[in-house]
Amino acid sequence: MTFRIALDQNFPSNLVAAIAGAVPPAVELAGIASIDPRLADMGDRQVIIALSQLGFDAMISNDHHILSTPEELAALLATKLGFVCVRASGHNSVKATGALLLELSNLPRVFQDKKRRVLDLHYEPRRASDAWGYMKEIATRAGTTAEELYAHTKPTDGELSQTVLP
Repeated sequence: MTFRIALDQNFPSNLVAAIAGAVPPAVELAGIASIDPRLADMGDRQVIIALSQLGFDAMISNDHHILSTPEELAALLATKLGFVCVRASGHNSVKATGALLLELSNLPRVFQDKKRRVLDLHYEPRRASDAWGYMKEIATRAGTTAEELYAHTKPTDGELSQTVLP
């Protein structure tokens, strides 16, 4: 059985096509415009109802306002259409697509429960780590200090100055 997912207009068709190879075999992704161009001009409530009528299992959007609008939320409840909200993407289609890829293979299992039909994703920008912290962890496991481990394993001046790719 194929799990059918509709992507709202914030997911451009070229991005949807680009990730087609990463979609699990039991999952079908379709942009709203490719399902029926008329959907792009409808309000979210009508889109939710139409997608349910067309046999879609879930809709993915970065419009979190659907979850705070009673008319749209009532349509989700009545249709039992799964809804994935990608927050903090700021209508950034690349960020929203990345979030989708992180969850895509899990969606059919997540939406097996007919009562739990909303997946509210929050992806905040990550901060870089200091590699020295990792060196400290390795050193602790090895029973030494980070300074000693680094002194023993760091590249020599010769290694650093010798061309690796001639």
